[in-house]
Order: sequence, then structure tokens, then C-alpha cells
Amino acid sequence: METLSVVNPLNGEWTIRLTAPDRLSKQLVSATAIWQGAVSSSLVVEPPSARTGRPLTVRLSLVTRRGAITDAKALSGLTFTVQATGPPLEAPESIVIRDDGKDPDDRAGDGRYAGTFTAPPRPGDVTFTGVVSGYGVRAERVPVTVAISAQAPALQGRVAFSSDPVVHPGTEVRGTVTMENAGAPVRGRLVLEGSGRARAALTGDTGLAIGQGTTTRPFTVEFPADAGLGGTSLTVKVADAADPSKVYANGQLTVTVENPPGWFEEHRHEIAGAVLLILLLALLLYLRRRARRARRDVRGLRASLRRDGAELAVLKAPGKWADEFRFVVHDASGGGDPGLDYPRSGDRPVRARRGAPGKVVVQLPDGPRHEIAIGGEGEPFEETGLTLAFTDTRVRRSLRSGRTPRRATTARTGTDAAGASQNGSRPGPGQPEPSAAPASQTYDDPWL
Repeated sequence: METLSVVNPLNGEWTIRLTAPDRLSKQLVSATAIWQGAVSSSLVVEPPSARTGRPLTVRLSLVTRRGAITDAKALSGLTFTVQATGPPLEAPESIVIRDDGKDPDDRAGDGRYAGTFTAPPRPGDVTFTGVVSGYGVRAERVPVTVAISAQAPALQGRVAFSSDPVVHPGTEVRGTVTMENAGAPVRGRLVLEGSGRARAALTGDTGLAIGQGTTTRPFTVEFPADAGLGGTSLTVKVADAADPSKVYANGQLTVTVENPPGWFEEHRHEIAGAVLLILLLALLLYLRRRARRARRDVRGLRASLRRDGAELAVLKAPGKWADEFRFVVHDASGGGDPGLDYPRSGDRPVRARRGAPGKVVVQLPDGPRHEIAIGGEGEPFEETGLTLAFTDTRVRRSLRSGRTPRRATTARTGTDAAGASQNGSRPGPGQPEPSAAPASQTYDDPWL
């Protein structure tokens, strides 16, 4: 049997090579790999001494050689427990600690678990032991002893931090020490523990003169430019200047040291807002342009030529988008029948555009401009005795789809195929004269 031990290995994938001598006889060899993880924890009890019956706050963080673990996902398979023992207690007590952001926990998901313990009614020393356990993990038990007295300590205080869960190298975290002294003046000192790879340090004078009454002192924890990245758990203590083992107040700071974000990451919210605004403006412009094109679109317009209320010819606008409907009017002055037709090369057409709602603006060649109501009686076409009128199939589409049209029409439809043809020819002998059709009648039009 041979055993290979790797003490304190780095994280990652490891390969173990098994070799056999050249003259080894054939035999079965088995190899077993056993991994045992070891972790430590940082336990802080606030305040470090208390009166009987008073509440204490217990904070526990997982600490590895690379610093504190602040990622909630990395801690999901571990269990955090704190147990209180000592002569003042009748039996050991387990303290419920959580990382959910509810009092006394400061921030949810930062890797620092907190709970509340009420001091027993009898004075004496109480020892708190923090344990972080999990599958394949050997946890080191970290004890912290707190003195419980019948009288309130003459000197007690609180250490508070104002910090985000993430700090950057070259920045600092500000804190405040508040001390309440009911006895003689004391000379104290600020002490920082657990800086580790973060290499954080207290800046300025760490001495603290604590007089009678309330003493408030700000302090700063600085993270140098070469601070190690990752989670870190720090403890700031107010200790006696002559006897550092005598602690009057303490506070735990758990943060993650990360490189500062790049320009894009730092301004991602502004960039996202600008992109969204541009998209909204582009959509607004598109919708306005689409609505404007729809208002100008002459598709659906039908020009009709009438005499004495009878419709002689009908011509529909082309089937592609256009803002102008051009056509020529044959007024029978050349001997033919009155009619409408699309213009050819050399023709001088009539130009029709959509105007105000329910109106068509018509420009005659070398003539006046008329505004003709859609579905109305029309306007006389020069001095030919003919009337030019317009209808709109878009209104009929609205009626068939159940929508209420913007403007009701009283358009007269054209005659049937036996009456007048689209080029304006009159009915043959023996055929009835064309007559006005009710507004509900529709054209046999492939567009519809």
C-alpha cells in the first residue's frame, strides 16, 4: 500500500498518475482518492460584553485562504450554525442565523449570517462557537467568549459601516464608532483584523480618547490599488490602548473586492435608456410616416363620370401606392362617347389627391382646382354637361369589417355590365337606361 497526500491543494482539476514497475507480475491494483475540505469561519459577537437579559448580535462568515466567500450560490450547500454554552446557561442553546436581509442581518445574500441571542438572567461567561458544515467539508470550530454581568458595562459602544457589498481597489469604506462611557475616561485604539489578501488598513490616527458620555469617531478602511480580488471579512475593534485583549466594541465588514467596471458597464443603464429612446423615436417616426402615407394613398378612389345623375363611366385608381390619381376625361367633343381612361404619353391628365377628410382635391389641366366631397354629387366638368364625382372603396371595407367609417357616403354605384361599360359606352338598343343604385351595392372589383 502506498499513500500520497496533497496538503492544502489549489482549487481546480488534479491528475494522479499510477505507474507499475516493468517486471511486476500481473495483478489487480485499486486506487482510491479521498478529498477532505477544510474551512474556517469568522465569528463576531456584538457587543463583546453585555448585561443580563440584553440582546446580542451574532455574525458568522465563511473564510478560506483566499478570503471570505460572499457568493450565495457557492454557500448554498453549506449549513451555518452557532451554539452558546457556559455556566449561566442550563443547557447549550442553538442560535438561528440567516442571510436574508431581515433584522439583524444587514444585507441579503452577502455571505454573512446573523442572528440574535438574549443574554441569560445569570451573570458569567458565555462561549459562542460558530460552525460551517457541509458534505466533504471539515469545519474548524471558532469560539468567542462574552462576559455577561448583572450591571451594564461602564463602557460599551457600536461600530457601524456605510458600504456597498462591492468595493474596488484604491477605494475606501467609511465607518463610525459610537461609545457610551459612564465611568472614568479611557484611552482606546482602533484595531483592524482579518484583512488577508485584501490588504485593507485603517487610515489616519487609530488612537481614540473616550471621555464620559457619548463619543463619536469616524474612521476609514482603505483598500489599496493592489488589493486582492474576492470576498473579504474584516473586523474593526475598539480595544484598550494598554491591554489590546480588552475589547469594548466591535463590528464586522464583509465585502467583495472587484475591479472597477469599464466605461460601457458603468454607463450600461444610460446606454440602454438611450437605445430605448432611439427605438421609440424611430417607431414614432415610422408610425407617423405610415399614417401620413396612408392619408395620402389614393388607392381605393374611384372617379365616375355622370350626366343628369346617371353614371356613364367609372375608373379606379391604380393598385399600387401613389399620392396622385391621374386620368383623362373623354367628353365626347371628338365624336366618341364620354368616358375615363388612364393617361398615355402626351396626354394632359386630371390630377386628383386626397385632401381634408372625406374630400378629393382635383386639378384640371390648365383649369381651376376643385374640392370634391367623396360620395357627393360631384362637380361639373368644364362646360361639357358632365359631372365628375368620386367614391372610396376604403369606406366599404370599413363597413364590411364592422368598423364605423369616418364619413358616411351616399355614393351612387355604376351600372351593371349590361348598362354602361367602364370606358363609358352607352347602352345598346333595347337596353334600359342606367339608373342610380343604392349605397349598399358594391362593385364587382378584384381589389375588394
